[in-house]
Amino acid sequence: MELHELMNQNPNLEKILKNMPETIKNRCVVKTVPAKSIIQKKDDDLDFFSIICKGEVRIINEFENGNIYVIEKNKAIDFIGEVTALSDKKKTSVTTEAVTTCTIIQLPITDFFKWIELDNNFLLIISKRVANKLYNSSYVRGVELFYSASHLIIDFLINYVDQNTNKKDQIIVALTRQEISEKLGVTIRTVNRAIKKLKDENLISINKGKIYINNNQYEQLAKAMDDRKYL
Repeated sequence: MELHELMNQNPNLEKILKNMPETIKNRCVVKTVPAKSIIQKKDDDLDFFSIICKGEVRIINEFENGNIYVIEKNKAIDFIGEVTALSDKKKTSVTTEAVTTCTIIQLPITDFFKWIELDNNFLLIISKRVANKLYNSSYVRGVELFYSASHLIIDFLINYVDQNTNKKDQIIVALTRQEISEKLGVTIRTVNRAIKKLKDENLISINKGKIYINNNQYEQLAKAMDDRKYL
């Protein structure tokens, strides 16, 4: 797919690229990235700035002990590499993985700097995006440092139910312990310990390893949060 076709299909992308110098546009490359592929790996050299035009990615931090922390999931339109570039760092600090098949635009990092130098509209867009990432990161980090694992998991379960509400009397949490630990940035052992505690207090049910939450349990979880019982 050509760059102009993507712009015609997506008005938001067109707004971002409208003032991009033609010389830089000519060096842009449109790529299709299969689901579960790595777009950018932690500690790699930052050679390109990318725009996610279609699809969803997850930003993860991988550690030497094998633990993975999912920092966030982002849908198009989003950017890859702007925080590292503007921090004047040469290597990436996180891994970006395609959750679904993605269409991205890549341009050399030197062109990224030239673009923001020449295009105030793009500079404002990038500034707002970086500020939003820093705000969300500091907010989440504060929550993780202050609250207990049980509190984090209760908050996660309440949000999960809210986002997956249906007409049934019971919700199944369709995530593994590994996936929950990645989302919360805690170990699987910590997740298992907190889940056992909630089960023992009848705040959740477990069947064949899956977490079930009925309406009454949801109300009790919400009350526990309101009462700040698990700080």
